[in-house]
Amino acid sequence: MRIAVFGATGRTGTPLVEQALSAGHSITALVRNPSKMPLQHPHLKLVQGDVMDSANVESTIAGTEAVISVLGHTKNSPNNLQAAATQAIIANMKKHGIKRLVSLTGAGVADPKDEPKLWNHVI
Repeated sequence: MRIAVFGATGRTGTPLVEQALSAGHSITALVRNPSKMPLQHPHLKLVQGDVMDSANVESTIAGTEAVISVLGHTKNSPNNLQAAATQAIIANMKKHGIKRLVSLTGAGVADPKDEPKLWNHVI
């Protein structure tokens, strides 16, 4: 299967891409910085760009059969990152007739390296 992945260089995305490649899938991943992708594989294609740019999202989705989003916020992410990115992803999926979407977020999932904030306690 040809899969588009968003968030491929993150703590969840990299192992996800590695597992998908090991299972025989072809991956097209939108990445801001290709040097952050530790994996190299003949069936891994990196598209350099920004998930907030619909044209970059479309370039990543075109020619795939399914989409996986494991996007997460960073210090410099826009507040509406996940909402805006998901809107662009879904719009481009419709444009290309793709009906399979898996979306995962780590919001509220503790990591030993995280500094707990009030929001973490609320969740």
